[in-house]
Amino acid sequence: MDTSGDQHLQINHNVFKTSLDENGNPVAGPLKEDVGAVKLKNDTEPSAVAIPKCGSCYGAEQPHLNITCCTTCSDVREAYMKKRWAFPDPDTIEQCKDEGLSGSEIPKEGCNIRGNMEVNRVRIGF
Repeated sequence: MDTSGDQHLQINHNVFKTSLDENGNPVAGPLKEDVGAVKLKNDTEPSAVAIPKCGSCYGAEQPHLNITCCTTCSDVREAYMKKRWAFPDPDTIEQCKDEGLSGSEIPKEGCNIRGNMEVNRVRIGF
């Protein structure tokens, strides 16, 4: 989404990710990544796009703010922030476990992301 509020979905880009071990040495890649795709821990294809499902917000649903579904760990975290609740242990949140973000599974690797993408130029007025 750009600063004017327009949402652009079919973005042309060349974004590559190289997996690194805990010492910063390349493990795999570079692989072309899908910008905006949600990749679950159990996916084997690097460009696999998960079909979002309506997940629980674990009590933080707020229909008047249009928060009725939490499909990702970030959605749950944001719902908790809007309720001003402390975020629980990620091991108890199914979306965090699916994304590999649970506390007991913190990866000891990283990645190097490089590339470019075309975006609309937006005039910012003062």
